[in-house]
Amino acid sequence: MGSLLDPYARIMYNASHFDDYQRDVTTTAVFIDASYVRAPDYETQFGGVRVACNDQRPDFIVAASPTRSTVGDFLFMLVRQRVKLLVMMDDLQTANESAATPMVVEDEEEDYVATVPYWPAGSTDGGDKAVDLENFFSTYQACQVVRHAEKYSHDCCCQTLSVTPVDVMQVCLQKGGHVDPWPIIQLHFTGWPRHGVPRMDIFYNFAVKCLKYLDDFA
Repeated sequence: MGSLLDPYARIMYNASHFDDYQRDVTTTAVFIDASYVRAPDYETQFGGVRVACNDQRPDFIVAASPTRSTVGDFLFMLVRQRVKLLVMMDDLQTANESAATPMVVEDEEEDYVATVPYWPAGSTDGGDKAVDLENFFSTYQACQVVRHAEKYSHDCCCQTLSVTPVDVMQVCLQKGGHVDPWPIIQLHFTGWPRHGVPRMDIFYNFAVKCLKYLDDFA
């Protein structure tokens, strides 16, 4: 996956070099792509900000499911960020219910925008075999997702997924090459209600499980 996806992993800034790590954010504007999930380091003595290097990737991302119009962009971000562990906080039942709607529906009374699953739904192809591959599209990005494994436990679903940007895959096929899909482990918290907050003990157990997975990746 390396060289072909490297251009997508680079972020464009409004300056050519960032050798001066004592940059004062109050006087110098630094543009960073808003979808690039990475916190800068702040210098405590002078209040400057140090932009993290490109080879520093987030250990994990905690997110809510994307909408139907942004699902391709969300998946592309996971590949570009080299995310290996994704912690998803949406309730699985709510996500599946919203996926059945013909379009993204906004509830004006509750200010709620329906989200959609971004992995294969597991429906059958007309026979007994489940479909574990699906393409997801947005205006600018399209990604292919394969679900390799799925395991349910109390208030949590662990899925092993792989994601490949469709345009990168097409370039590889045209050149007779091959691109390896990006593997992702997703921990899906299914105990968060649509209204209110989850029980403390349930959420604590889920947090402990996430920390265990982080230790395994370290």
